[in-house]
Amino acid sequence: MLPILVLIVVLAFTVYLTQKGHEFYWGLMVGSVLLSLANGNSAAATARIFLEALTSARTIELIAAVTIITVLTSILSNCNLLERMVDNLSAFLSNPKLTLMGVPALIGGIPVTGGAIISAPLVGQLGPALALSNARMAAINIVFRHVCIFITPFRPHYILAASLSATPLIQMVTAQAPLTAIGLLAGYWFLLRQAPVKKQTPNSGRLTAGHNFLLYSSPLSAILVGAAFGLRLDVSLGLGLILAILLAWGHPNLNFKTILKGIKFPLIITMASIIIFSAAVNNVKVLPQLLSSTVDYGISLKLLVFAVPLIVGYVTADINACVALVFPLLLPLLPVESKTYYVAAIYANSLIAYMASPLHMCQVLTNDYFKINLFQIYREYWPVLLLLFAGILVLFTLSTL
Repeated sequence: MLPILVLIVVLAFTVYLTQKGHEFYWGLMVGSVLLSLANGNSAAATARIFLEALTSARTIELIAAVTIITVLTSILSNCNLLERMVDNLSAFLSNPKLTLMGVPALIGGIPVTGGAIISAPLVGQLGPALALSNARMAAINIVFRHVCIFITPFRPHYILAASLSATPLIQMVTAQAPLTAIGLLAGYWFLLRQAPVKKQTPNSGRLTAGHNFLLYSSPLSAILVGAAFGLRLDVSLGLGLILAILLAWGHPNLNFKTILKGIKFPLIITMASIIIFSAAVNNVKVLPQLLSSTVDYGISLKLLVFAVPLIVGYVTADINACVALVFPLLLPLLPVESKTYYVAAIYANSLIAYMASPLHMCQVLTNDYFKINLFQIYREYWPVLLLLFAGILVLFTLSTL
């Protein structure tokens, strides 16, 4: 039982570090060593287990993918490609309601640091024309920033979830696509439906704006197309990066400094620590037996698939930490024939719990920008969250009958 006690301490310590704003990879790395030693492995055996995990083909693909996505994000942001995407999307939609939905969704799908504070002013510019309160505009920024993440696999935590579970990205996207549809429809119904809209004058430049949006967003489209055709994740992301470099060619910010600055070394270390932690957990032979016996004693696996990520996601307010802690624990229990739907449910529950957490940085920044408190924004978007949760429950139930 010693390894189980050490695992509980490691999980609690990692949650504590996350809540205090520290890099949680320290807790994972130290905890992984202690867990392996408590499991009866020598120092040499522990080093061998970790080295094998870090040099596996899956880990190399994951680290390469995360590195590429951070460089791609840096180029999109610093070379004004993201700005051009947003401007052309706004011009093409030519409707304030659609723009209020589309712009946060676009920015939310790309892992831009401080993305919430980028989209919040754009929402704040359009909201008053629709007579929207500050709380309603804050809710719009949070809801539409996150509901499209289900189908935009450009974030490290999405890539990590697919890698840890050995689930093809396109399968996760397909399994979660209905949730994005539910989120968009519910968000429109509860947050924008009753907002008055003045009659719009025809915009002669819409087609040009639409063409330009497709052009500047082609790096993201290339990634999705590559994933759909079954290319390795790092290869698909590499294609997107090449297209971004070609589109940014000649821009004064396209230089080695931009590329080097884009590499988020703490994030890469975090991904490596998660792989090490996963290897340490998988090496604890008594853990699957304990979890299986828990299920045998009447605690439903389906209940665990919902309860565990909801609790961890809400408490940590960090979806990377949530994926790192939850997936290694639950993956050994998942049935092979319907694993994709279990993985999608775990990830989706993690996402909505993270989205609603009072410590969620996007929510903190958005509430500060619009000068509102937590209960004001909860009052605006709780029906959307409730419908998303119901959607996860119904889809999971139907897919695992």
